[in-house]
Amino acid sequence: MEYAYYLLAKEAGIDMMPSKLIDDKHFATLRYDRQNGEKIHVLTVTGLTGWDFKSQPENSSYENVFKVALGLEVPHKDLQQLFKRMVFNLIFRNVDDHLKNHSFMYNKESNSWNLGPAYDLTYALNPLFTFKTTSRALSINGKRTEITLKDLLVIADVFSIKNPKGILKEVQSLIPKWNKFANELNIPKNIISSIEKEIKQF
Repeated sequence: MEYAYYLLAKEAGIDMMPSKLIDDKHFATLRYDRQNGEKIHVLTVTGLTGWDFKSQPENSSYENVFKVALGLEVPHKDLQQLFKRMVFNLIFRNVDDHLKNHSFMYNKESNSWNLGPAYDLTYALNPLFTFKTTSRALSINGKRTEITLKDLLVIADVFSIKNPKGILKEVQSLIPKWNKFANELNIPKNIISSIEKEIKQF
């Protein structure tokens, strides 16, 4: 499952470390906090702020992730990338995109921060169960359910995201590839169908 989502994310232009399946069932990915034998300074949003969903759910929002990114003065391309990840997680129903799943990397040579590669992109619910409503770990425009195109465009406007509708169109164009990748990976048909019904279109 996670490998299928990795393939979708790579097609969407989401930055991820190279990953593979071992023995056709174990998902493995390279670490990004080690480069050329050296440890890279990496902090999650929780690590940077102390925010935790259990004790402070009001702080668990994409708006706050963007604000942390702005506070670290990441390049604008990282804000564009963060918006694309938000859209991907919304469309492909990754509702467990909590604050610990967004990280920033420090470059000591340039004394600067960048958005770290994406990780833990997957369908986090039990696909064999039917859920009437599911609440997102990170709210979008103050909402955890029933998020609309308007909500996405509000975020885009606040954080000066270029061509948000184009990003949405690009990610939505990959919806048919869920079925393709999942079948190639021999994911059971009932699970493929169940997740397909959950994928969100605008």
